[in-house]
Amino acid sequence: MPTLGQINTLNVIEKVADGLYLDGAELEEIFLPVWDSPENVKEGDSLNVVLYLDVQDTIVATTAKPKAVVGECALLKVLSVGKFGAFLDWGLGKDLLLPHSEQAYPVEKGNSYVVYVFKDNRSDRIAATTKFHFHLEESSGPYQKGDQVDLLIAAKSELGYKAVINGTYLGLIHKTPMCQDTFRLI
Repeated sequence: MPTLGQINTLNVIEKVADGLYLDGAELEEIFLPVWDSPENVKEGDSLNVVLYLDVQDTIVATTAKPKAVVGECALLKVLSVGKFGAFLDWGLGKDLLLPHSEQAYPVEKGNSYVVYVFKDNRSDRIAATTKFHFHLEESSGPYQKGDQVDLLIAAKSELGYKAVINGTYLGLIHKTPMCQDTFRLI
């Protein structure tokens, strides 16, 4: 079954003047606007699309690749801050909401922040949070000393730097006198 906020492979079931209708299985037909449709696509073709809710709570598709999908972390820029929260550039035509209630600290327009992308179970909308501890496991996970990992530095703390490890775990790079001379953030 297709999932909101994820990359899904869906089949074209109908081509119309203003776009394509995709087979959404239990979600029924999903619309992909013409400006987002690849050229020379025909009925029966498969497309990789991301699904999200538009302002009317209708499921729509896009072929644009977001900077993060549901369940991932990314460094995203704040485009605006308003009544409901901050709106982030996540690479799609519709901006991603970082609600005030999901901000571990206030964010500012023009700055970039590491966020976790999730689907709100109450509204089915895709949103962002800076409260990683609710979504990422704080453990060493399956990693052993010497394993190579990808780190995304998320925040500075009194103990060092909080880091997202391979997009799944939340860790801490401890601030020690020995590391201060050799460890630098770029």
